[in-house]
Amino acid sequence: MAESKSKSEPKFTDAKDNIPPEFIIELPFFDKKTQTNKVQKLIRFGGLQYLMDLKGEYRVQTQTTRSTSEEIRYEAKVFVIPSDAYLAEKGISKDNPCLSLLLEPVIMHAIASKENTSPMMYKFLDSLGETRAVARAFRIASGCPYTAVDELDKRDLRQMAEETDISVESLEDMINKEQMATIAKKNVPVGAMSRNDMIIHIKNAMKRHKGVNEFVKKYLDDHNAMIVENLSDADVKDLHDKSVKLEGGA
Repeated sequence: MAESKSKSEPKFTDAKDNIPPEFIIELPFFDKKTQTNKVQKLIRFGGLQYLMDLKGEYRVQTQTTRSTSEEIRYEAKVFVIPSDAYLAEKGISKDNPCLSLLLEPVIMHAIASKENTSPMMYKFLDSLGETRAVARAFRIASGCPYTAVDELDKRDLRQMAEETDISVESLEDMINKEQMATIAKKNVPVGAMSRNDMIIHIKNAMKRHKGVNEFVKKYLDDHNAMIVENLSDADVKDLHDKSVKLEGGA
């Protein structure tokens, strides 16, 4: 009789296993279906940026596809150039003919409306819609298995409440605070803003102000750049500062 040998299963680790704990929200709950205690994990926007940084260099483009007083729809495109470290970790050669597929943009959409947003967030529909689209695109591009806090809406909260013992009110309060914190980061002093935040601010200013729109287009022409993302870090900051002054009438 042949001797059976037990083999231990190989243990694989993933970037998500090393996400700093401050980027993860854990919601303990009692699962009514299985009658067991469980934990629902959600990821903050900063955690998605962390995962994107691990993957390589990335840029984001956003645009509205529909805008009314009741709802706003956004499209987000995420372009990623995988780093050498990422390719080596995944065992992908630079000569791999399929590598070009990794360079294709990830395109996702999101809607922020008075129907799927709590009343206290109505005045932030524009920022909320854009953030939801970017968060969704980041999550798909990075392969993150956790739902992003910033893409949750009232329908998601109702479903979570039905499946758990967490009330809709407590979930909504928590989500609103998290989403407000993400939106507030767009209003920090310029010196503390990230490149991506400045690019988003420039694009929003272009939509709000015709003069800024024309100025940015001329700036890009003068710098031989087709899109804002092609500018150097110094030029992005310069363009951002000048756009803020122009929009403010200074």
